[in-house]
Amino acid sequence: MDDDVTLKFVEEPISHLRCPICKKCYKEPVINISCGHTFCKRCTNTLQTCPIDSLPCDIGKLVVNRLVVGQIDELFIYCPFGLILQNDEWVVDPSGCPEKFPLGSLDQHKAQCQFVPVLCPNNGDCGMFKSQDLNGHMQQCSHTKCPNYSTGCEFRGIPSAVSTHVADCVFASNFNNADTELKTKTQMLEKSNLNLQKEVNFLKEKIVSLESSRNEISSQLNTCIGSINSLQQKFDSLHSMVEQSMVTRSSRRSFSSQSQNETSGSTSRLSSASYSPTSSPTNYPKLENWMMPFQFKCIGTLRGHQDVVWCLTVHHGKLYSAGSDSIIKVWDLDSLAKGCFQNMQGHKKMIHCSCIGGGNLYTAGDDLSVRQWDLQTGTTTQVIENAHDNTICSMLIHDDHLFTSSFSLIKVWNRTTLTLKHSMSGLHHWVRAMAFSPKKEWLYSGSHNVINIWDTITFESVGTIEHNLGSIYSLAVTKQYVIAGSYNQNIQLFDVKTNEEIIKLEGHFGAITSLVPSPSGKFLFSGSHDHNVQMWNLENHLPIQTLSRHQGSVNTIALYGNILLSGSEDHEIKVYRYFQSPV
Repeated sequence: MDDDVTLKFVEEPISHLRCPICKKCYKEPVINISCGHTFCKRCTNTLQTCPIDSLPCDIGKLVVNRLVVGQIDELFIYCPFGLILQNDEWVVDPSGCPEKFPLGSLDQHKAQCQFVPVLCPNNGDCGMFKSQDLNGHMQQCSHTKCPNYSTGCEFRGIPSAVSTHVADCVFASNFNNADTELKTKTQMLEKSNLNLQKEVNFLKEKIVSLESSRNEISSQLNTCIGSINSLQQKFDSLHSMVEQSMVTRSSRRSFSSQSQNETSGSTSRLSSASYSPTSSPTNYPKLENWMMPFQFKCIGTLRGHQDVVWCLTVHHGKLYSAGSDSIIKVWDLDSLAKGCFQNMQGHKKMIHCSCIGGGNLYTAGDDLSVRQWDLQTGTTTQVIENAHDNTICSMLIHDDHLFTSSFSLIKVWNRTTLTLKHSMSGLHHWVRAMAFSPKKEWLYSGSHNVINIWDTITFESVGTIEHNLGSIYSLAVTKQYVIAGSYNQNIQLFDVKTNEEIIKLEGHFGAITSLVPSPSGKFLFSGSHDHNVQMWNLENHLPIQTLSRHQGSVNTIALYGNILLSGSEDHEIKVYRYFQSPV
């Protein structure tokens, strides 16, 4: 839509065709992928957060809303050349163009409208004329040029005077010579054009041949893709049947004494009613004892959240889950079949992150507050309001220090008093992920194209890892690797001593939202927007297993002994358990 053209709609556009920022009819409507809402393109130039849901907006990720463009193009408008400005308002001009037509036909109408203002081609001083009046003016224009103007004649006058002048014009012979020369050059150009046309026809034939080959290859590719999809569906069906059979067999062995009434009454809807004491996570050793080959199987689903699950924290046999419904739910990992046994409420908006230390749970998110909870009573003990200016994305605890991150900033708080001790500023864009080194002497923070390394005692910068992965969404550190998950589907391994790139783990098709290494550092679990949890062998850098149980983005994962948990956009928490595979 041209900003220089005056638009007056025959009927005012309805509300959903108006930009929520400027309140006017959309001009170049675009969808901001980050929040999913539509705005005028020019209105997004300085947009940082969505005015509708306050989600962060990335102006580098805009997509044209073709549906809205089509609807706007169908709105009827008055011809811009049939309007006149009266009292700061455009009204219909009775002497102007009377046409009304769809906005999408504006350019077509302008090309043939008889009311378009045009300049006199002889001299701009003659002023502007309606297109339909130009011929009448040309018959009387006093600036009409002599036909021999190009050869030097400067005579001007009305058309009848020019006709009289031409008979005696001294530049006529020069004009004839120039005309002969022009014809010769025209013939040469026509010959050259003929040769070029032959070359163009030859290239067109080549293009037709290439397109035919491309279509044939595309058809073969579609056939192959169809076959692959069919095989994948059969594989998934067989895999589900085998998995269900093994889980049922395991349930019968472990829970033969469990009554049917207890199983059907579970609010968590686990496929296994409960864990036997010998398999309780609280009895697992500190380091995993997993022998290849092995696999994790989904043994149940925890339901109760009414919106997206963003964070999971495990402590002393308890699971603390939170997300967009602003409620913290507490589950007993030794009796998951009993369902959620406690709700902790206090946040006003979605909760993005949580951590535990010193007998307290800490949470933060979109309401910009940091809350401290007593784990025994489930009540809020302290609150920092407006702890950051933007959404709090990540938090960690070490000794007496609580670290929180947001847009280009990390803050350090006293864990007990929640008083601010230090700020690490000037970072690249959002700091969405943080991780400690195994001995917790270093803090790693991930932002756009850089990983910063900090001393956890002095809070001074001790190094950086530069990369081109874009925004970092998740981080993990083992004795051997710094592991970064990015927005562009990559899991990059860096040497923990040299900070050099080692290898890239490829397999996900969405942003890597969560990374959890096993206690020994031999294995890695990754969650992604592609709905999957992937398990990796960090000794040979190969994938072991893909867990595809969610119907939405996997936002968080947690490991507790032989139990793996994943929280998702589908409002559910999946529970997986380690199983040794037969050799």
